[in-house]
Amino acid sequence: MAPTTPPAPRGPDRSLWSRTRGRIGREFGAVRGAWSDARQLQALKRRQPLSARELRAAAARLAEDPGRDPHARAGMVWRVAPAAQLEDWRRAHPEWSEQAVMEAGDARRDRARLFGHVYRFDHPDQWHRDPLRAKPWPRRSRAFLKLDQPRRSGDVRMQWEMGRFHHALLLGRAWIATQDPAYVEAFLRHVESFERGNPPYRGVHWAVGMEVALRAAALIFSLEFFRGARALSAAWRERLMRLLLLHGLFLEQHIERHPYGFTTNHTTSDYAGLAVLGRFFARYDCGQRWLAQAAEGLAACLQEQVLIGGAHAEASLLYERYVLEAALVGALALDQDGTDTAEPLRRPIKRMAQHVRDACLPSGLPFVGDGDESFFPPFGFRAYVARDPFDPEPALQVAAAWLRTLGLRMQAGTREEAFWLGALLADRPQQPRVHADVQEAAQRREEEAHFWEHRGKGHTRFSVGPFEGVLISRGAREGWMPTHGHNDLLSVTLDVAGQALLIDPGTGGYGCDRELRHQLRATAAHTTVQLDALEQSPLKTEAIFEGPATVPGGVDQFQREPLRLCAWHGGFVDAVPQEVWWGNRTPGADRETLRRSWDDVWAGYQHTRRISWRLRGLCLEDVVFVPVGTEGRRGADGDPQREHTTVIRFVLAPGLAARLLGDGDPHAPTGGGDLPRGSTAERHGSECRVAIAGGEMRFLLLRPREALWQIRRGYAARRYGDREAVCVLEATQTGPLPHRWLTALHFLAPGR
Repeated sequence: MAPTTPPAPRGPDRSLWSRTRGRIGREFGAVRGAWSDARQLQALKRRQPLSARELRAAAARLAEDPGRDPHARAGMVWRVAPAAQLEDWRRAHPEWSEQAVMEAGDARRDRARLFGHVYRFDHPDQWHRDPLRAKPWPRRSRAFLKLDQPRRSGDVRMQWEMGRFHHALLLGRAWIATQDPAYVEAFLRHVESFERGNPPYRGVHWAVGMEVALRAAALIFSLEFFRGARALSAAWRERLMRLLLLHGLFLEQHIERHPYGFTTNHTTSDYAGLAVLGRFFARYDCGQRWLAQAAEGLAACLQEQVLIGGAHAEASLLYERYVLEAALVGALALDQDGTDTAEPLRRPIKRMAQHVRDACLPSGLPFVGDGDESFFPPFGFRAYVARDPFDPEPALQVAAAWLRTLGLRMQAGTREEAFWLGALLADRPQQPRVHADVQEAAQRREEEAHFWEHRGKGHTRFSVGPFEGVLISRGAREGWMPTHGHNDLLSVTLDVAGQALLIDPGTGGYGCDRELRHQLRATAAHTTVQLDALEQSPLKTEAIFEGPATVPGGVDQFQREPLRLCAWHGGFVDAVPQEVWWGNRTPGADRETLRRSWDDVWAGYQHTRRISWRLRGLCLEDVVFVPVGTEGRRGADGDPQREHTTVIRFVLAPGLAARLLGDGDPHAPTGGGDLPRGSTAERHGSECRVAIAGGEMRFLLLRPREALWQIRRGYAARRYGDREAVCVLEATQTGPLPHRWLTALHFLAPGR
């Protein structure tokens, strides 16, 4: 989620006058925005984008039956209408009709279960009733809404979910599977309720362009299913056309950007929604105008947001999966008329898809950075409880079909949303990369010998023995945006024998639990080393939509066989000026200015992590030290006897319990996973064991010899708005720098 207001400067220099001036500026901007919206609505009343005749012609397309009329086989946005290929899907999935009816059951009864709460669609007031707020969200002009109010309860992200109309896709599937008009009637009830409860440009569901784009895409793709339904009367068809035109006009005038001018995932969503609307109205001038604007905007977004290594610039793999979905939907909408308007999107989409595929572990996409379980329609084609935000396979299958690169697929079975978007049932994934031809393997080894190959990737994937994992590494001046990242540098996410062992703890919720949200993006919540309780980069507690600034760092060495991976970062700073925080995205900043700014704030510490396969296990060697020549920095004061404290942590996956072993005592009492809040294990030990499926994991602390493991209780939030207890292994070392850690991880089969 992009911040709605520019970040306030930090520190005591914010005088009363500067705060007052900032508030007056924001209020003036809100008045100007409300006046602009009012003018646009008045102009829309005077002149509609379509004439009455054109509106009737556009609405008449909804009356065509693609299942019976061979001339209507083409979709309104999709290349082929769902009804025209329904039998192919049914033959491959005989149970599909029953599943579609079951998943649409709640929506048919005018409700949805979201984030552990029940939301209703049958009354106009329900669209603003947040279960976490004592009062409903106000229905004032969108320009005057304050979505981030730390002193008030509520989470606007939760309220937005119902307004995205994902449930309309479930109703459409159920109707095309059964031809039961009750699903069409439920859809029309929800649209009418939404229109009555959400006047144009008023309320939270018109607050940001991303929500308008998601709703427009969901409505259009649900109409692809409802096409030909007799329950859609002529009056209703024209009413739906007017509603979609209103969404298009809104997006045309309200493309979102970060307050500092750069694009974010919101901007990509806006242009993708505009592309879908443009394709839907492609026969008319407004549709062609929207297509041209979307083509130019999507190309600019992907050029800025997709880094050289394929990573998304906001440093979050779940947001990267979402942006990949939005970019694919927009590209497919642009690529329907045989022109080359979508060609500039192919290379960045391919790089991003390959990056997502390479990041996937057997347990799914690692939870790196923030994640709010957003899907761009028609992705997220399931009921909320059945969606898996860690599964990028549907998007990868669509990318493989559009790019004609089957190697992007990881599974043979075609997912439903990928099928409707053009992925063939007969597609098969290529063999894994380790079985690629000799020429490709040789070229890859040559590329990996260069440092630049790891720039702009954000992680390095490694695999050895039963272990598969990723090491997080980002560097300054690579193009990262300080929006959705965490203080997770050199953190490890690890699977063992296909089961999650070490995890990133997740997000929690942007507004529902601000304390947990801030806690989970801190250094102490990740599997890395922390120095003197410092953050790798400062966090703005008052700005929940902003992550930390990127500190210098990178990968020095990566060798697959035998495994040798070495990465570093120069964090642990206590203050970051604005020009450093926003990096080369700050207006007027140049590289030399940024370099000098980093030199001014760098505390002089460095953390290096080496991962290798030795001692019959996976070894993690960490060193925190003061590089030669930096002893005079603020943090490194030059006193070689100054004592420092470092803490190494390993965050276990939910459901895993750890037990400590004393020296020479394999049957020592356990620390357990069921610890009281804030407590730790009663015993300390140099060895810790964790039971997993198919065996047991051993964490052996080899260096320093005097350090011992202890177990404490931590928290993770793998689903938005949720929290669950996890075990955290940690050990502490105190003394002058450098501090050296050596940890060996062994997988023990049963009987060992």
